[in-house]
Amino acid sequence: MDITFAGYTFRFWLLTTANRYEPDDFELIETPGGLKARSNHYTFGEGSGSAAGRFEVDFEIRPGGISWTVNARHAEKIKGVRVALEPLPIGTVLVPFEEIELKPGDPGRCFIYPGGYYPIRHISSTDTLPNSGPVRDWAAPFALFQVGDGWQAITAPEYPPRVKKMWIYRKNDFHTIHLYSEADACRRETSYQSPAWRIESTVNWQGFVAGHSAWMSEAFNIPSFAERAVTQPWLKEISLVAILHGVTHDGKICHNFDEMASRLEELALKFSPHKTLLKLAGFEGHIDRHWPDVLPSPLLGGEEGFHRLISTAHRLGCHVIPHLNVWGTSFENPRTNNLLAHQILDQEGRPSTWSYDYDQDEIAEEIMAYISPDASEWRKLKIENIRALVGRGVDAIYLDQTGTFINDLHQWLKKVRPGGIMSGHDYCYFSYAKFNHVKRVVEAYFRCYRMIPYFVVGAFTYDKEFVRDKYRSWFWVKQ
Repeated sequence: MDITFAGYTFRFWLLTTANRYEPDDFELIETPGGLKARSNHYTFGEGSGSAAGRFEVDFEIRPGGISWTVNARHAEKIKGVRVALEPLPIGTVLVPFEEIELKPGDPGRCFIYPGGYYPIRHISSTDTLPNSGPVRDWAAPFALFQVGDGWQAITAPEYPPRVKKMWIYRKNDFHTIHLYSEADACRRETSYQSPAWRIESTVNWQGFVAGHSAWMSEAFNIPSFAERAVTQPWLKEISLVAILHGVTHDGKICHNFDEMASRLEELALKFSPHKTLLKLAGFEGHIDRHWPDVLPSPLLGGEEGFHRLISTAHRLGCHVIPHLNVWGTSFENPRTNNLLAHQILDQEGRPSTWSYDYDQDEIAEEIMAYISPDASEWRKLKIENIRALVGRGVDAIYLDQTGTFINDLHQWLKKVRPGGIMSGHDYCYFSYAKFNHVKRVVEAYFRCYRMIPYFVVGAFTYDKEFVRDKYRSWFWVKQ
């Protein structure tokens, strides 16, 4: 059943662990600040069935716009609430960090916040692009629709965030947007309150983004780099991260170790090496397809070539941080078979893996299994391999997908020399179902052991010409 408020039409759905339901027969109650819509039952199966429950929407007029919040109850555990909203103006749509121009008849676009897990669908059920493969990443939970010389902003500022997905469709003369928020999987209950969604007018997108960035800095407790006084002098000087790839998923050799050293020599003529941090990806061979082994690949020059690269970097004054994975083990590595008994399961009981269509046949190949860092066999193996690598003179360790608290950081930190750093990415909140809790881990672990300060890098400001990692990174300096 559609609800009309302040010139917009809304339609809601409740997603449970068993089905999708639509609240029906709303009672509309005018309130001093807006409207309350209340339903006491749901339909499902295109109206062929019904179920008891409660679904209330509180709409409110705000300065420059509106807001709405949902309170729902159901006999089944609730995953989340989805809402469709129209009409929104046609024209440019800004979604961090993309600019969208949809034409009539075009498929819609789907985005997931905050990304990181890269959920993969086999075939889209929502008429969106891409119609298979990973869902697009939504770097910050807002969208901006151009209206003449101004903009309409849609957002749900909340900490910790429960905003999860957004769909945008073009109809003949307007846009429709679908928004979805969900409970953490381990906290699903038979009741659910959504975030407070907002639509507000803004003169320019830059002003809105600046305000949203300021809110995020305060809500997420992210001080600016200039405010963080305690760190190693060399790290304060870092202003360029140069990423050099060895071997890609599909076997392309981008640089061998001697070529990496040559590129560093060239870069040193253009930019101060003392301000440069060199990140190595795929130095072990096909990236992600050798874990947990992290030895320098013979394809790139092996041990001797890696030693020459590290020596060149240190001679120039550059620091080196290799890209590792904290819980992924490749199905191509014979050691993996003995570890699968400890493979992580998601909240629905499905084994957690990483897949990628490296042969481009439209079928994603299973690349890695995610192993529980609780398993003593896994921790022992990872510590041995990391110890072997950091003994080769790297300055820092980049831990991809550090998504758990129990990962023996004590042992790893012992191998980082004073002035070195431990670093990782995906510094944001994820659904508990994804077993990827980087921000929670970093905050809890480092504060428990008084490893303060630690640092978060990456700008929020939207800029079409500004290049940055989609997910912010963290690092800590060993004293």
